[in-house]
Amino acid sequence: MALRVLLGAFGAAQFVLGIAQVTNAATAAQLHGEGSGHLWHESAAWNVAIGAGFGWIASRRGRPAGALPMLTAFVALLALLSVNDVLAGRVETARLLSHGFVLAGYAIVIALTRPALDPGRPPSRRSTGGPSSGPAGPSPDAGDPPPSPGSTPPQRRLRLIPGQATAGTTGREAA
Repeated sequence: MALRVLLGAFGAAQFVLGIAQVTNAATAAQLHGEGSGHLWHESAAWNVAIGAGFGWIASRRGRPAGALPMLTAFVALLALLSVNDVLAGRVETARLLSHGFVLAGYAIVIALTRPALDPGRPPSRRSTGGPSSGPAGPSPDAGDPPPSPGSTPPQRRLRLIPGQATAGTTGREAA
C-alpha cells in the first residue's frame, strides 16, 4: 500500500510538472526559438500522461504489467537523451532532476509487477500447506496421477485475470 501511495505522489508531481510546462510554453518559445513551441507541448503532454498513468496505477489493485513496455521505452530513451545532453552541456540541473519523478515512479511500477506484492493474489498452495478447497474444488497438480477410466476428473480452476479472481468449470473443459 505504501508503494501505491508513493507512486500516486510521484504521479501528482509529474502531472504538475507537465501542467507547469504547458503554462510556460510561451516563455520556452522565446528562449528556445519559435520552432520549439510544438516540441515543448509534446514534452508537456508526455509529462502529464506519465503523471496520470502513475496515478491510475496507484489507484488500482492489480499488477501494472501492461504499462511496462511503454514506460521502459520512455525511460530508456529519456536516459540516453539525458546523458547525451549532459555530455554536450545542453541541460540545466533542475530540469535533469525533474526526471527523478519518472525514474522513481518507474521503479515502483516495476516493483508492483512482482507477484509477491499483488494484494489480490490468492495464497499459493505451498504457503497453505495443502490443496485449495474453494468453490471450484481442488486444483490438480502436474504430479497428480491421471483419473481412472469412468471416474469424474477433478474440476479445474479457470484464471480470469492473472493474480485476481478464479472460477471453476462445470463439466466442460475451458477453451
